[in-house]
Amino acid sequence: MNPSKHPPLKACSTAIRPWLLALACAALPALAHAQAAAQPSAAKPAGAAEKKSSTDVLTLNAFEVQADSDKSYGALNSASITRFNVEMDKLPVSADIFTEAFMKDIAATSVEDVVQGYSAGAGFASGIDNGAASAAFNQPGDRVGNAYIQLRGMNTPQMQRDGFMPLGSFGNPGSTGVGRTDNFDLERVEVINGPQAMLYGGGGAGGVINVNSKAARFNTRLKGSALFRVDQFGSKRGEVDLGFGHKWIAVRVATLNESTSSRRVNIGGTTMGQYGQLAFRFFQETAPTTIRLSTSTTLNRRRLTAGHSLNAPGDARNGMNLHYILATNQAGATNPVTGAPYAAGAILNGKLNWNNVDSFNAGYAFQEPISNQFYSGTVDTKWSSWLTTQVGGGYDAYTDRRINPGLNFLAPGAGINTTPNWMVGETPSDSWQPARTKAGRVAALITKDFFGGKAKTQTLFGADFVRSDMAQIGYNWFQADANWNIIVAPGSTLTSANSGRTPLAIQGWSINDGPVLYPFANPALDRAVYGGVNYVRALANQPQANLVTPANPLGLPLTGNYIQTKIFNKGFYGVNYTQWLDGKFNTLVGFRSGDYISDRFQQPVGKARWLTQVSTTNFNVGVDWNINRWLHPYVSYSDSVQPPFLANASDPYGDSPTASHGVGGEAGLKFNTTDQRFSGSIFAFKVSAESDLYGVNGAIAQDINPSGLNGGGGGSTVNVDRVTTGVQVQFTAALTRNWRMRFSGSVADGKIGTAKSYAQLYNDQFYANTSGQVTYRNGTLVTVNGTATTAAQATVVAPTATGATPLTINLMSTPTSLYWANPDLQSGAINSGSVAANILRGTNNTANINANGPILTGATLLPIANLQLNKQLAGIETPGTIVATRVGDKTSGSPERSLNLTSVYTFSESWIKGFSIGGTVSLSWGNRAFYYYATPVNATNALTVRRTLHYTPNGQQFNLITSYARKLGRYHWSTQLNVANIFNRYTIKLVPNATTGFNTATAINATFYQQPRSVMWTNTISF
Repeated sequence: MNPSKHPPLKACSTAIRPWLLALACAALPALAHAQAAAQPSAAKPAGAAEKKSSTDVLTLNAFEVQADSDKSYGALNSASITRFNVEMDKLPVSADIFTEAFMKDIAATSVEDVVQGYSAGAGFASGIDNGAASAAFNQPGDRVGNAYIQLRGMNTPQMQRDGFMPLGSFGNPGSTGVGRTDNFDLERVEVINGPQAMLYGGGGAGGVINVNSKAARFNTRLKGSALFRVDQFGSKRGEVDLGFGHKWIAVRVATLNESTSSRRVNIGGTTMGQYGQLAFRFFQETAPTTIRLSTSTTLNRRRLTAGHSLNAPGDARNGMNLHYILATNQAGATNPVTGAPYAAGAILNGKLNWNNVDSFNAGYAFQEPISNQFYSGTVDTKWSSWLTTQVGGGYDAYTDRRINPGLNFLAPGAGINTTPNWMVGETPSDSWQPARTKAGRVAALITKDFFGGKAKTQTLFGADFVRSDMAQIGYNWFQADANWNIIVAPGSTLTSANSGRTPLAIQGWSINDGPVLYPFANPALDRAVYGGVNYVRALANQPQANLVTPANPLGLPLTGNYIQTKIFNKGFYGVNYTQWLDGKFNTLVGFRSGDYISDRFQQPVGKARWLTQVSTTNFNVGVDWNINRWLHPYVSYSDSVQPPFLANASDPYGDSPTASHGVGGEAGLKFNTTDQRFSGSIFAFKVSAESDLYGVNGAIAQDINPSGLNGGGGGSTVNVDRVTTGVQVQFTAALTRNWRMRFSGSVADGKIGTAKSYAQLYNDQFYANTSGQVTYRNGTLVTVNGTATTAAQATVVAPTATGATPLTINLMSTPTSLYWANPDLQSGAINSGSVAANILRGTNNTANINANGPILTGATLLPIANLQLNKQLAGIETPGTIVATRVGDKTSGSPERSLNLTSVYTFSESWIKGFSIGGTVSLSWGNRAFYYYATPVNATNALTVRRTLHYTPNGQQFNLITSYARKLGRYHWSTQLNVANIFNRYTIKLVPNATTGFNTATAINATFYQQPRSVMWTNTISF
């Protein structure tokens, strides 16, 4: 990848958008004059005794599945588990399948919302910090990086499209945006339970998620729909879906144009998408061949939320999170407990509230534009009655430009704010995060009968590969001349600070009247003018060929801001599905032998290269027994391997995590009535993962190996064993021809099986003599201004200067000293923004350092016993050893018990004909969030203090679904109202800090659990 030459993000074409407007306008007079009776939206349930037309069934070959009914929630078959079409009730594997009809009823717009909200037992957790840092970012519009859906308490870091191509970026899943995959071009979402390495390569122990693209259908007349949706916050969504097919050609296109808003000011974004599939049939008389070519393009631009803390020195609330201040009623002018006035007065002059607290994000100065282009093609050929082959390939280009400057919420007179106004300050910067994925596969399906037809077999052999190349590269803004050339200081080198360039200083703007959408130039561009000075966006860390060494393979002059990762996944597989004795028994046996390689490069922070290589063979086995035509007991057992899925993962010592091995089994009953109106399963399961990736809180990792003045610092990802056991129930039903229903329930318990503890490290070592005086490398004393009365005066001076005094360890260890190092009290790490840190680094002291050598030794990863500050004076209590996990700890990120029920009834008689009423009940208990220390760790309790599991409130939500439909000639019109949380049940709760719990006010956060009532209105015209 050449980051300096990457193409800019391009907006998707909007040529089809006038169609949507025209169709919507054309509907208005038709609605005003229509007198015909409404067409009921629910006719015979799926599977009713009715001959299906060619429009209902994809008849191309065994690799394709029967189309889902648009009148029921039931899905009777799938090709995602074995790669060829199999009836679900006869397969010894469980899956939770969401049809397009279901997603339309609940007005879902993303795969993640469907799985998390309607697949019981599924959860969501950050893979980096076990959910602690991200716990307060759980509201619509929030962006949580490196966070994953949890299936059976295990990470599910990736989705597959059409059983083949991974979506989006491997480290941050979601094809439309981070954590979001829009469903405008999808017709089915499948959650396949348990380890599934057979066809999906590196999959988690809990299961895999596969999504199916909208299919072009042969032998169909022109069909389509136009949808327009609004909500009370001003969000708008338009979709158009068109398709037709001849006997040898078929076309399907879909388009999306959406703008989202929320109850929170300036939180939302826009999404545009286009999708198309062309299908061709050839050689029908000799070797029937089907070619499918698909492409999908999306551009999502999300305005990010800004989590602020108050910067107001002298005010009792200084350093507190604004969420915490609101939740504890401290936003006013006086302390609600003591009545004493606050020094800064009412925050934002009394205008701060829950609707704008996250909105001081400078609009597009705090955004994340993501583009994704997906291409795939398959060629399926039926060579004979027993042999069918498939050849496929795909390419995905994903580009994320995360514009996330540091923001500061400033009271009048605080920091750079010298005005009487409230202000936000920012320093523009961004992270370019591209990912390019290539994939290919070949497969052959052999269909044979043996033993006189007593064994009907389908055997698939195949091979595939997936390669992903990803990067995380930092960009900053630097001063330029009149011709937009970056100015470089004379005499500087590439290894000088900022490589001799002058970075853009912090910028501030008034927020007295509330959030400001466009305070400065758009940072999504590459040039800007601030205060009459030109600035250019450029690489923060510029690779240089002459700097390439084994220790610095990328040739980077500076540390950080540049990571490149390559992921390889290749293997061959086989699967046999056999129906014995006319379907009395069905067996599934499969294997996959593959290689997985994760290769990461970055500037040497700890290590320059992380390489993980795994070669393994995995399997699936299962048997299904048909007691009668509707009841099927089954058992299955499978395993999988999952390579490290975080692009920048390492443990607290900087070591790369290893691959995880998952094993799972389940046993249960499947049921499907003969008229196929009622189908489902109930089963017990157990899954275990050896060396699974698990995130400890980043603050704990920093206490172990802090990012010090000399470097060091590690990650927060460790390998642990964990296991989950549980029972799950799921079914769909068409209780009558007008009544459709879906239920999902789960009871599960997961535990950690590994104890992890780490000895603390020291990364701030400096030169000092035996008298406790700080020196340069050659032993010369470092002298400072002993008469200083302000921080600005606290500098290095010449030994002969008036008031010159040696800098001592005790001076840096005394809280009342201007030279106070302000260390972390659990790790002893010197605060990088302190006066002491600037002196030790040599800021404004280059002449003395050039003559006498540096003050810092450059040593890293030293034992904590080398800590030099006076612990007693500074109040430091280093535990020495810190416990990260204990055996028996409960896993987090998912509920212990959950259920959801969706039911809709459509009236087909009398004056109410065409009206539908129903809704969803979602309940959850024991919602495990993350662990925290209720009692902070110190030197005496480090090995004995237990962590507390933080539970979020039980979930109790009721959503209303109601609609009305009419038939207007060939056209069908429907209007639908979805009311989420109709009883308006929500709560605001405090969120503890992972290391200090509720003991430190400046570390506590707060958030909403469930959202206030919201209303969504959808109108659709179809034909």
